[in-house]
Amino acid sequence: MNRKILAVLMGLMLLPTGLFAGLTGKITGYVTDKGTGQPLPGVNVIVKGTLMGAATDSKGFYIIMNIPVGTYTVKANFIGYTTVDKSNIRVHPDLTTEVDFQMSSTVLMGKTISIVAERPIINKNITSSIQILQASDLRNIPMRGVQSVLNLSSAVVQVGGNFHVRGGRSEENVTYVDGVMTTLLRGGTLNGLTVISNAIEESDFHAGGFNAEYGFANSGILVTTLKSGGSKYHFSLEGISDELFKNRQGTTLGTRSWGYNTYTVTAGGPIPGISGKKLRFFVAGERDYNHGRARFWQGIQLDTVLTSFGKAFPLKVNYGPGPYPGYFNNTWDINGNITYTPSSAFRIRMGGTYHAGKDRNGGHWNDIVNYYKNQLNKRWNASAYLKFTHQLSPRMFYVLNLNYFYYNHEFGDPDLWSDIAKYGDPKYDTGLRDWGLNYNYSLFGLLNPELPGQVTSRYGKT
Repeated sequence: MNRKILAVLMGLMLLPTGLFAGLTGKITGYVTDKGTGQPLPGVNVIVKGTLMGAATDSKGFYIIMNIPVGTYTVKANFIGYTTVDKSNIRVHPDLTTEVDFQMSSTVLMGKTISIVAERPIINKNITSSIQILQASDLRNIPMRGVQSVLNLSSAVVQVGGNFHVRGGRSEENVTYVDGVMTTLLRGGTLNGLTVISNAIEESDFHAGGFNAEYGFANSGILVTTLKSGGSKYHFSLEGISDELFKNRQGTTLGTRSWGYNTYTVTAGGPIPGISGKKLRFFVAGERDYNHGRARFWQGIQLDTVLTSFGKAFPLKVNYGPGPYPGYFNNTWDINGNITYTPSSAFRIRMGGTYHAGKDRNGGHWNDIVNYYKNQLNKRWNASAYLKFTHQLSPRMFYVLNLNYFYYNHEFGDPDLWSDIAKYGDPKYDTGLRDWGLNYNYSLFGLLNPELPGQVTSRYGKT
């Protein structure tokens, strides 16, 4: 029996450490007498709004482990001394935050000193190159999405939608969302999972020199932690659109719309009916719709398109100014989690993400009469996890983590879709002859537009 237990423990130790990355950090520090500078043993240090805390040892040192990522107020309380509160204490994933207290002796009880902590200029606990993006940072930057912000980093270059960190390949990067590795194993790209910007608590970007706790990466690591429900209810609603007041001419205040529409809602807090606010939730939903690659022009009018053999193919084209017709990008996203903390020693967290979207994009003038046959893309991805944490002692805990990640991308002709046999049949493709050769039409004897009904894509699934 003991051998079986030992084998299980060894197996858990051999699991990739990256499977447990990115959800919690720890707070450490010393508590001393402000007048004498001597350490104070037995001081109670607690994280307000949680069940977590610790007592100082004989050297005045304390450590509080396994704290979810977020901003907290830490309280130090000791008989005969004034209670001290330090607010704006930030806990980062897999990092240590140092909070020291200097307490003054007092005769009268009940007085509390409140201190607002400042972010250190240099965090000496960070031994690698890390760019930390908090929720407040994402709100203040005029960009949406972590990936857009990463483009501002001097270590990152984006080429063709893929990220290259310090000259490395795109497949050498790894992403974690709430501890779940969401990197596409076939390509190593950072876009394996869609995360709502308003649902992000913090994103840490490691551009090399990272610790051994992360695996599967040689270039860069992106660790994203989603928000959790707090002790109070919180709701938010955000809408961004340039089409709300569009007139019949398709303009707003004299300017043309780019067709950009994004609507986001978030909610979080304690679940009613559970005493002590031990069960909390957070959920975010986002609806995004836009016209895709909006390109503006003065319109186009054509009467005929000629074949290379001089045979006229009658065609009428009359499009006015504005975005290219038929292009769109339509997505739905949901992120959320539930946290149950029955006591200071146990915490259970479960959550996940879901994304569904489809788009049809072109980008070349020659598909203007055949845009409805442009390649249609459908994407789904989802993640789910269940994490159980047990604090055995103030300095020891273990974590059991089960997670799941799914990604699917289908693309093809919007009419033929997965009916592969029809892709090579002239009955369904106006650009094919009976013997399989392509027609070659030209405009003004120089340019080659697509014919209406011509199949321009193939079917695929990943």
